[in-house]
Amino acid sequence: MSSRSPSSTAVERRNRRVWNRRWLVCLATLTAVAFVFWWQDQPLREISTLLQAEDYSASLTMANQYLSRHPDDSRARILKARALTGLGRHDAADSLFRRVAVGSNGFPDDTNALRAWSVSLLSSAKWLRAVSVLEILLQDAPADPETLYRLTVARIRLRQYDDALKSATRLAAVSGHEDQAHVMIGTIHHDRGNRRAALDAWEVVLKTNPAATGLQITAGEFKAMVGEDLLELGFPQRAAEVLEESVKTDAIARAYTYLGRAYSQTNRQAQASQAWQEALRCDGMNVDAREELSNEALRNRQPQRAVDLMLPLAAENLMQSSSAYVLQRAYSQLKQPVDTERWRDRANALRETEKRRSQITELIRKEKDPFWSGFLHAYDLADQKQWTSAEKIVSDLLLQHPDSDLLGNLARSIRQRTELPRLSSLMGKQY
Repeated sequence: MSSRSPSSTAVERRNRRVWNRRWLVCLATLTAVAFVFWWQDQPLREISTLLQAEDYSASLTMANQYLSRHPDDSRARILKARALTGLGRHDAADSLFRRVAVGSNGFPDDTNALRAWSVSLLSSAKWLRAVSVLEILLQDAPADPETLYRLTVARIRLRQYDDALKSATRLAAVSGHEDQAHVMIGTIHHDRGNRRAALDAWEVVLKTNPAATGLQITAGEFKAMVGEDLLELGFPQRAAEVLEESVKTDAIARAYTYLGRAYSQTNRQAQASQAWQEALRCDGMNVDAREELSNEALRNRQPQRAVDLMLPLAAENLMQSSSAYVLQRAYSQLKQPVDTERWRDRANALRETEKRRSQITELIRKEKDPFWSGFLHAYDLADQKQWTSAEKIVSDLLLQHPDSDLLGNLARSIRQRTELPRLSSLMGKQY
């Protein structure tokens, strides 16, 4: 017989009913809250779907509508920034991504956002910050070929050659991307002046892909680079064969110029002259082709033809020291001493400028510190009056090194388009 009284049993049943009702109320509340969140997130999911379908205009419209009601929603800002990237509005996308990053004290924890941000930074030639974003992506996916490729491109643009070689080598280990990687490995060696290593890397591509198809550059452009280095390494016959293949695919002035030199070195002067003429048909202001034709005219005692070929370069401020020297010799043959002296002085001044740039290039080739390679790259661009590109680099550097007086002085000179700090003072501080 049970010892529990009827009253206590009734109390237990009542308590159980109360607990069940409370549990049902709690469950209903949680369900309602979840539904509210689901309902609020529905526009964001629709925007994400539109982005996946690459309907960037519609996704931007929806993102703007959502942000008009929820202006501080970071997810909506990220989706809007991704839409801006897709529409090619890269500066606006970068600005919005940066605001999100500042608001979250770092990078948005969103792989798709980081990928889009890197695209906008690369497209805007903001190489230094592109490297920072791509390195974050690489931490989560160390063998991702797209990230490795973009990172290598950015490092090459910054002339961070050691780091570029590391990421390109990692890309070469990813199946299906060997050719892309070896094109870049060769480019890195070429830019560093190591033509033999460049050619070795490019020969890997030609061995398995003799038509040089499916690369990140055209077959004509690739074979133009191969032919150039073959010629510089002393293989003019092989260079001519590769360069002939190049110009059959693409009409590239540089390829025709080197093809003319290869013909000249293999005693085919008429073909050389024709190749240089073709170079000018591709690019009327091609400096090397005009110099080659002018030197040919001087050998044939046609100084006025040499003058006529070179003066357009002077009018466009495209002269090299070798160009000025051609004019010096031409006026000397014409027995015009005043002009001979004038172009002798110009040639000497240009040699000094080229010597300074050569010093900078050599420093960049050897530099392993990303800050100094970026600094020197910006200095070199500014020295060539490429102010906008130089300003992008120093602006990115200042974000990472705001207290650098040397960088601040260079940035001020670049922004004001004034005389740069003397290279000797830089070299004294760093070297």
